[in-house]
Amino acid sequence: MNEATRLINYSGGNLDDVLKRGWPRQRIGQHYFRPSPSWGGSCFPKDLVEVNNFYDKDKLNLPLISNIIKFKRYSCRLDFRKY
Repeated sequence: MNEATRLINYSGGNLDDVLKRGWPRQRIGQHYFRPSPSWGGSCFPKDLVEVNNFYDKDKLNLPLISNIIKFKRYSCRLDFRKY
């Protein structure tokens, strides 16, 4: 599940209704709002972790990358709790 879908659900909205009424921004496709635990195949997650670890040992903080990793781990746990 991604952040946009979580915001729609949290606000009491219905994802299907939002998508049926037409998402106003064409550059963001409706597929973006379909929740899934997947996030870039088998290489992207491990590559992000490697990049983060590489710079972390030099004490360079990369908050965007580290927060993507944290959020996706959290998101996967949420998805598995549904089943």
